[in-house]
Amino acid sequence: MSAPRPRTARMTGLLAAATAVAAGLTTAGSAQALTGPEAPTGQYASVVKLNIGDDANGRACTAALVNEWWVATAASCFAPAPGQQVPAGKPALKSTVTLADGRALEVSELVPRTDRDVVLARLGVPARGAATVKPAATLPAAGADLTAAGFGRTKTEWVPDKLHTGAFTVNATDATTLTITGKGTDAICKGDTGGPLLNAAGELVGVNSRSWQGGCLGTNPAETRTGAVSARTDDLGEWIATVTDPLLVRSGQIIESGTTLVGKNLKLSMQADGNLVIYHNSGGEGKGAALWSSNTYGNPGAYAIMQADGNFAVYTKTGGDGKGGHLWSTATFGNAGAYLRFQDDGNLVVYKKDGGEGTGGGLWSSETGMRPNTLPSDGRYPAGFWMDSPAKIFVMARDGRLYVWDKSQAKQVWSSDVAGGDGSYLSMQRDGNLVAYRKGGGDGTGNSYWSTATYGNTGAYLTFQNDGNLVVYRKDGGEGKGGALWASGTVPTDPRPSAAVNEAGGSDRVRWADFDGDRKPDYITIADNGAVSVWLNHGGDPAGANGWQGLGQVASGTTTDRSRVRLADFDGDGKADYLVINANGSVNAWLNRGGDKVAPWKALGQVATGVTTDQSKVRFADWDGDGRTDYLVFNDTGAVDVYLNRGGDQVAPWQGIGRVTTGATTDRNRVRFADSDGDGKADYYVVKPDGKVDLFLNRGGDVVPNNGWSVVGQVTGGQTTDHTKVQFVDFNSDTHADYVLAGAGSSASVLAWNGGDPAGAKGWTDLGKVASGA
Repeated sequence: MSAPRPRTARMTGLLAAATAVAAGLTTAGSAQALTGPEAPTGQYASVVKLNIGDDANGRACTAALVNEWWVATAASCFAPAPGQQVPAGKPALKSTVTLADGRALEVSELVPRTDRDVVLARLGVPARGAATVKPAATLPAAGADLTAAGFGRTKTEWVPDKLHTGAFTVNATDATTLTITGKGTDAICKGDTGGPLLNAAGELVGVNSRSWQGGCLGTNPAETRTGAVSARTDDLGEWIATVTDPLLVRSGQIIESGTTLVGKNLKLSMQADGNLVIYHNSGGEGKGAALWSSNTYGNPGAYAIMQADGNFAVYTKTGGDGKGGHLWSTATFGNAGAYLRFQDDGNLVVYKKDGGEGTGGGLWSSETGMRPNTLPSDGRYPAGFWMDSPAKIFVMARDGRLYVWDKSQAKQVWSSDVAGGDGSYLSMQRDGNLVAYRKGGGDGTGNSYWSTATYGNTGAYLTFQNDGNLVVYRKDGGEGKGGALWASGTVPTDPRPSAAVNEAGGSDRVRWADFDGDRKPDYITIADNGAVSVWLNHGGDPAGANGWQGLGQVASGTTTDRSRVRLADFDGDGKADYLVINANGSVNAWLNRGGDKVAPWKALGQVATGVTTDQSKVRFADWDGDGRTDYLVFNDTGAVDVYLNRGGDQVAPWQGIGRVTTGATTDRNRVRFADSDGDGKADYYVVKPDGKVDLFLNRGGDVVPNNGWSVVGQVTGGQTTDHTKVQFVDFNSDTHADYVLAGAGSSASVLAWNGGDPAGAKGWTDLGKVASGA
């Protein structure tokens, strides 16, 4: 193989590849097409035709959709001349992408790489419903099999109408390229430049750049080499994600009627009626949970555009900059290159060209950012803000109306029932009164339209609790301490069945879990032969002869190693299921349908591949409060990673959210997970060597900046220094975990939670011995 010629000498024009082939590798630029078989219909629907320029002075390439707005292709397709850098911005020549379904969409912007032959091209309108390709994250090894796809020339056709594919093998790689060779007679030809190079999983590992074109129609018959060079994309995942961010609206980009940008918690909808609205993700048009709008309803087909002059505007269907039909705008003109960003906190912001979140340069904001869950005394808060809790949100909409919204039910559960109009704000006054004022109003000047009437309580404050209740407390009051002056009354009416969701008992013979779904933990034993027996909790020994109902053996078990067995609610039905951690770390599940004497257990098979073969590192607990147990794993330093249960391997992938805590101890055997505050989420307890117990309330963990944990500190001095005898489980079904102490002969005593040590002498209620043992 002769050495490829330098890029600047490679061709005098993109259409000159056929005459330059004999001298070395040529760009598949305007050229190249695969000599392999025609692709099956629909198999590579993310691959698109790319036409640049007109019929007389044009070029053809191939590209791949990475999302509905963007395609990845070779930068050389757009180069003014071979070897020249492609300028960022609008293409010099009209460029059109043709989708698999025949739709033709114009390219409006180019974002090229400077280190390799790759460019991302933004479409003027989104390719709604079109298939996309996922960028690979791993470099293919030498010898790996890859597939190239393109609309270029074949052995027998100059301009094929159908997509073709070819099989290739990786020869070598460097920092920016892959060298590949076609299998058999497969080759990359004119028109295939920019086409995707895919791994066995169908992921994008590169884009085709240049080829020997051996066997392609029009190539010198003496040329038989089928080697090619592709630009790597496996290491560009972060760059691609940044450039193609669907929550970033660039200069010139249109938000069409019917388009919705879905953020972390909120969504921006350009509704069919012409109104641009920000909703909570659990709400939407016709459902509610609106935080802000442009008030441009009554204009069907209206659209929004981030104009080149920096103004973000809504126009009528036939209107536009210079054409009239203006309905609303941010009035941020005079800032060329400004862009719109829909932030994770829910705030919609227009930034200067060189501005951004955390760096400043904001020109306009919807002021719909999420606020902390406590509004201190003497605070003033403009309408449009919202607060979050596990099950509900509290909103002050831009029209001044206050409401609490239930996420799971997707409905409003409390409202002030009155709005104050634009410019309204909420004031937590020094006198303890929470007041909503119209624009221009205030304490001492009047013009209020709603209040809690809690004046006369200097220093009182507002908090939106984890249980979804909005409460005004006295200065020295708080959740669990009393002192409430006013509340919305939006507490859960059906608390989470925490007794079933979180495993309790570790790897010991005695376990605590809700077997029958009555929200009380039952007494369960696992015998040496693996058999599982249950005593239903009807109040325990203090309730007398009927305090326990023995069911006998409910499962013969699948292993004699009880340390591998966990009892926790996998499917969210309120009853503990049977989980086994296998020797290879994988997890199998059997759903509880009543046990051996009532209804067979439902075998799900493997539900998780697992991340460790050491079962002592694995816990099952409901981290996110959705009623299903999640997979928690310790490392040797005590840190904990979490994988959220979305149905298991056979239904939906586990969602890894990363490290939630670095840990309060390196001895994982001292850590317990149970719900202390009744919000449905497992909290972190650590039983210290002296028997004292510290509590950390789960607010999302370390993945939530600054507020992921609420440190309670010591909640009990303890009853023993032997941590193996201590468990935390909600024995009396009040949604707060209690202190369970193992005694002689598998007996158990309970201290019921009533606020713990911080609540003083009445912080624990001694229930005495609740079980004499099996």
